[in-house]
This record gives sequence, C-alpha cells and structure tokens, in this order.
Amino acid sequence: MDVPNPFVNLPDELIENILRRISYEPELTSTNHVKCQYDDQTTTYYFDYDIQRPYLLKTYASLFNVMLVCKRFNSIINSNSFWLHKCIDDHVITSHQEQDILIKNDVRFDKLYRFNPFHRGFNCIKNSCGELGTIAFWDQNIDEPEPCSPETASENNEPTSLTSESHEENNDDSWESDNDDDFDYERMQRNSLPVKVEREPGGCQRLYDKYHRLCSCFITSYYWGQLSQKILFREHQYLYNNIKPTIEFSFCFAPRRDCASKCMVRIRFYDRNNELKHEWRYKNSWPAGIHWTRVCYYYRKYNAFPKYATVSIRGKDVKLIKNLEDFDKFCLLAEKCLRRKYQYSEMTRTSATRSKIILYNNHQREREYKSDADFNRLATGIQKSYIDGKLADAHKISHIQWLFEQAIKENDPRDVVKAYTAETDFYVRLNTDLAMMEKYWSGDKHERHVASIFTFHPAFEPYRFTGGTYHGVKISDSGLKPYIVGSEFMNKTFFSTSKERSNAEKFMNDLNPRQP
Repeated sequence: MDVPNPFVNLPDELIENILRRISYEPELTSTNHVKCQYDDQTTTYYFDYDIQRPYLLKTYASLFNVMLVCKRFNSIINSNSFWLHKCIDDHVITSHQEQDILIKNDVRFDKLYRFNPFHRGFNCIKNSCGELGTIAFWDQNIDEPEPCSPETASENNEPTSLTSESHEENNDDSWESDNDDDFDYERMQRNSLPVKVEREPGGCQRLYDKYHRLCSCFITSYYWGQLSQKILFREHQYLYNNIKPTIEFSFCFAPRRDCASKCMVRIRFYDRNNELKHEWRYKNSWPAGIHWTRVCYYYRKYNAFPKYATVSIRGKDVKLIKNLEDFDKFCLLAEKCLRRKYQYSEMTRTSATRSKIILYNNHQREREYKSDADFNRLATGIQKSYIDGKLADAHKISHIQWLFEQAIKENDPRDVVKAYTAETDFYVRLNTDLAMMEKYWSGDKHERHVASIFTFHPAFEPYRFTGGTYHGVKISDSGLKPYIVGSEFMNKTFFSTSKERSNAEKFMNDLNPRQP
C-alpha cells in the first residue's frame, strides 16, 4: 500500500516557507557585517560580500537539488517571488527602496542571488587594499592593465574616522598645468619603483574598514609608485542600462608623520566599442601628518553603462628637508667659527674639529631617509650589534630591547628617544661610548647611528630649536676655568637643557643638595 506524501495537502505558501529555510550563511561576528535600515521600521544587516557569496552559492546548489524532487518543488523554487523573498531573507537585498527598483525593472532574482553587483558590501576592485599581502590583480603598467573581473571582488576600505572629499563628473583642468605630475607612461615606467604592501599602516593612524577590520595598504617612498586595474562589467548589463546606477569609486590616502605625500588618480570609462567615453582625474598633496583622507568620485551622467573601466593610481612621499645645499653651507660656516673661537688646547681643538667634520660627512651619508628600510636597517644594527652585544649586561637592558623592537616594527624613531631617556644604563653607556669616539667616529658605528637618528631623521624636524638654553651641571672650580664667555664648545653626547634658567638651577641643586 502506497504511503501518502505528507506535502500533498499542504498549501504552496507553507511549502515555500519551509524551502526558504534552506540556507547557509556565515556566523555573525563583530567584523563581518554592518547594520542598516531596511525601511523606517525594520533594521537588517549586510555581510562583506566576499565572505557571504560562497554561502549563497552553496544555498543555491542545495535548492537546485531540491527542485529535482518533484514538479511542485520545481515550480515553487523556479518562481521569481521565491527568490525575491530569498534575497531578502539572506540579506542580499537590504533596503525596501532597492527592492522596489529591482522589481520595477523585472529582475531575475535567482540570478541576483548568485551575483549581486548592487550589494552594499560589493567591491568591483579586487585586492583593493592589498589584503592578499601582494599587489595581485594590480598591474604596474598603467598604459594597458590586465582585465579584472568583479565577480569575486574584495571589500573596499572605509576608515572609521577620516576627512572626506566628494567629486562629480567634472574634470580637473589644473591637471594639465603640472607636466611633472602627468600620466606620461614612458617617463613613469622609467622613474617608478615597485609598490609594496604594508599589513599595518606605519607612520600614520591605523586604517579600519566599515566592518571594523584593520586594513593593510599599498605604500611607496620617495619615488613614484603606480598601480592600475581594469574592471570588466560583465553580468547584468541589461540591468545596468535600465537602472543606470551611480558608479562610486573611493580611495584613502595618508602621509606619514615624518614626510608629506602626493597622489594622483585617473579613472577612464569605455563603451562596448572600446572607445573612451569619460575620464576623471584627481591630484592632491598633504603635509606630514598621520590622518587619512577619503576621496570619493561619483559617475552618474552617462547614456549607456560602460563596458569596462580602468583605475590608475600614483603616489610618493615628499622629503621635509628640501634646502640641503643651504644646510651644507651652514655646516661649513659653523666649522670655520668652531676653529676660530675654540679656546681649548691645540690637541683638543683639532680633535673636536675633526669630530665636527666627520659628523657633517656622516650627515651627507645618512641624513636622507629614503624609505622605512633605511631607518629599519640602522635600528636593527643598533639592536643586534650594540644592545644585544656590548650592552647585554647593562641594567634594565630588556626594556631597551623591547623599545627597539617596537621602533623597528612601527618604523617609529620616537621609540629610540624613549629608549635613550629611560632610567636605565643605556643612556649612560651610550654617552660614554660617544665621548670615547674622538677620532673619526671610530668603533663599530652603531653608537654613531643612534646620534644620526636623533640628528637627521625628518620626524624630529618640527622639534628642532636654535637659541639659548640652560643646563645645570656639577663641576669643580678648576674644571670651570676653560669655559670663557664667548667661547664655543663641541659636545658629542646628548644632555637635557631648558629655555628656562630656573629649571636648570633646580637640576643643579638636585645634584648639589644643601648640607644641614
């Protein structure tokens, strides 16, 4: 005897509700979704589309298998209304306004379920912030980048707090006025160096996307770096032409705390005949700082939706120290004054002058920090060959080792200053070693590299001061005799001073406590 099918007597609406429960979706975490308003009364959320799409495809495959069970299931699942509700249930459509527009344009919601370019978490640019750890999907030849399909694109970065700029379909006429900054392909290929990826932005604020995830970023140094990507709009061309959605591109730029920066962007849109239909150009520069700027461009006014677009980006750092030749002239003049006014003995004067000359020569070699790698090289050498070697037995040296590890990791010279000013034996031993280097700054050079970082790193440029200061010191009457008013002295170590005489007197009294 045949057993009756329990689904036979159920209404289609109930069966549809049961089938809609077949779903796979990622587990909700604090870094994979964003809450939004579906309408005035309802709150929903959307996922990072790169994370969500594999689950959507898995759900679609399961429902396709269910369609093969019987004609009734096939009819229900094949209906457009079923997939409309499925898009809403599974957060593919996340606003009532979006739903109305799609219904009005006779969208096939089963296709939209598999690939939705209107999804709030969709990004047509692949590897948009170097999240893959490389420049994959990007080309360094801006003239003809390789095509990039948007089907599995990754999410764009949107920092949580940054300055924003918005631009419409107007071209920037000032672009052509600066020939040095134009997109001259041949010159760019000749003068550019590879772009790198930084997992965590160094020298500026951290960058977070709208899912509260720490973003990586592309970096250059004191050379032009360039990247380009070709984006093909393959699927849903009929939808694009009917709906005419706004095409939005957004970019995030930041200088470093120790140097300014420049950037240039060019976006080109081509039609189905591969003819250029529209171009947008942008360029800007920022002074040294740590803040991000988000630049958005909106392309709305077009007759036919583009077949593809090319995105080209250039960027470089800008040195803070520009008049190096003038600084060299100042150094030579100071050297002459040192020879003329020094009141020490001939031997002392010769030694000090020689040290001064060597200091200037060292400045020529190490004053220009062309990249983070230069600072990293010096700091790593100091840590491995000086701190972990000669000073391994110094008091509280483990704290100094940790500070240098932070300096290398963050590319931040301020941690070197923290190490020098910490109450450990490090500054005592370093000053002693610097004072002993009387001839040609001899030694293993790592003591000298500490002085070079303090003296020449651009990060400390805003804190430089030239003028009269005071320093309290404990000294005998005989030791005081060489110090004559009008004399100039060379000090090879570092010590604290103050523009306020009272601070120096307090320090001197602390060194010489009054006897009861």
